[in-house]
Amino acid sequence: MSRSAVVCSFCLVGALAFATFARASTISEAIAAYQSAMQSSVRADRVNGFRRAELLFQKAIDNANGTANEDLYANLGTACLSGERIGHAIAAYRKALLVNPQHQQSLQNLQHARSLLPDWAHHRTEQSFFERISSPRALDFLAKIAAGCFILACGCYSIGVARQIAFLKAFAFLPLGVWLVLTTFPYFAGPEKLEAVVVQSDVVARSADSLNSATMFTGPLPDGTEIEVLDQRDDWLQISLNGQTAWIQRSSVELVSLP
Repeated sequence: MSRSAVVCSFCLVGALAFATFARASTISEAIAAYQSAMQSSVRADRVNGFRRAELLFQKAIDNANGTANEDLYANLGTACLSGERIGHAIAAYRKALLVNPQHQQSLQNLQHARSLLPDWAHHRTEQSFFERISSPRALDFLAKIAAGCFILACGCYSIGVARQIAFLKAFAFLPLGVWLVLTTFPYFAGPEKLEAVVVQSDVVARSADSLNSATMFTGPLPDGTEIEVLDQRDDWLQISLNGQTAWIQRSSVELVSLP
């Protein structure tokens, strides 16, 4: 893989600012390992260096206890992609976009990673309206708007009652309605889809949850294939890819979800 093919513009400021929640030394070590790998002319040393950077970025994310920011996930994805671990890279970029759907570094590198896969292995990944507004950042923003609307409604109604101003009492129902919509819409958005990324090479999809069942699709699923998870049965997952269903082993995928 050409180094120039990967956008390696690390969000260093964002990642280092996150050191409040994860040790800054771990992030600094990860960045140093990545930069050292970039300078190496020996392929094996580069791959090992990128793998070390990946492990360190993952350690920083684990230390964050579920509060990692999009920059850290994007840097993890770039280390994986540079180390030729395309599935793990795609999963990391997808997680970054769960935190911030407009994160440009992740959008750009994800597009490049997907271009490395055969066309038949592509899965529809466009987010619906409800999926876009269900990201942690969007939900936090909507919660603040809802709180503001509730306070405004209470204030308008209280003043209207105290001073006998009918207009203010009537107006209070407008922000109250907005508050009601914002606090109840998650219940009408429907169940959240569970998606995953294949992180092993040449994963065989089968017609049933058995190694003896018939194979599916035009060939084994390549590393990086994005799939929808429909069901889980012991060590098997029922998946959907381009309208077709199949079964694969659970150990061959990484779920696209935040801790």
